[in-house]
Amino acid sequence: MGSLSLQLYNSTTYADQLAIQLGLFQDRLTGEPSTAFLDRLYAAAYARRDHTLEGVINEMVSLLGLSIQAGILVTSIDTSTVITVGAGQLTIGSVVIPTVTIDSDDYWEWRMLSDVVSDINSLTYSTAVLQIPDAYAIQLVPQSSLGCSIAEPITAITMQLLKTGIAVGSELFNNPVGSYVLTAGGSLTFSVAPQQGTTISYTYNMSPFSLTCSEVGVINLMDPALQTTALCPDGSLVHQVQEFVQQILTSDPCYWG
Repeated sequence: MGSLSLQLYNSTTYADQLAIQLGLFQDRLTGEPSTAFLDRLYAAAYARRDHTLEGVINEMVSLLGLSIQAGILVTSIDTSTVITVGAGQLTIGSVVIPTVTIDSDDYWEWRMLSDVVSDINSLTYSTAVLQIPDAYAIQLVPQSSLGCSIAEPITAITMQLLKTGIAVGSELFNNPVGSYVLTAGGSLTFSVAPQQGTTISYTYNMSPFSLTCSEVGVINLMDPALQTTALCPDGSLVHQVQEFVQQILTSDPCYWG
C-alpha cells in the first residue's frame, strides 16, 4: 500500500471568506478572534480608505487593529462657533488652544486630552466633556465642525432642510430660483415654486461637536498650523519635524531641488 502524501491547506472561517471578497484576507492579525476581525471588516467596508488624510488614518487603524472614537464633546453657547483641529492646536472661534508644547530641548511634548478639556472650559464660551480615558492629545485628528451638504433635493416651496447651523450665504442652487428666505435653522421658503430637479448645496456648522480621536496620529506637513507649532523660539524646526522632513528628503530626492 502506497504512502499517503499530506498537503497543508488553509482552513477559513466565514469571516475569512468575507475578507477574501473585500480583498482584506491578508489583513487578519495573528491570533485575532473572528468577532474582532468581523468588526474591522465592517468598518473597512464603510470607511473611507483612500489617500486623503481621513483615508490614511482609517487604513492604518484597520491594519493595526486600533480604534477611532469620539473623544471630546464640545457644546457652544453660540451654535455658529466653528471648531477646527490642526497640527498641534485646536481652535474654537477665535481662541487657539495648543495641544503640544516645545520643551527646553526643542522637542514636541504632547499635552493630555484632559488638559485640552480644561482649557476649553476655562478659556472659551464652550463646555467640553472627555468621553474616553485620558491620553495624549496627538490622538485628536485634524477635523472641523464645518460640514457640507451637497445637492439636497428641493421638494416644496417651503421646506425644512436636513441640516441646521447653516452658514447663510454659502448656499448654491443648480437652477435659478428667484427670491427666497433661508435661516440658520434650515427653514427655506421660495417666492415661487422652483423647477423640478432643483437642488441646494450649503455649508453648515455642527453643534454640539464631538471631536474624533484616533490611536494612530497623523500629521499633514501642508497643515498651515505647522507654521507656528513646528517652530522653536529661535525659528528652527522642532526635532520631530526635522526627522519628518529628513525622512521625506531621503525617500524622494526630488524634494532637494
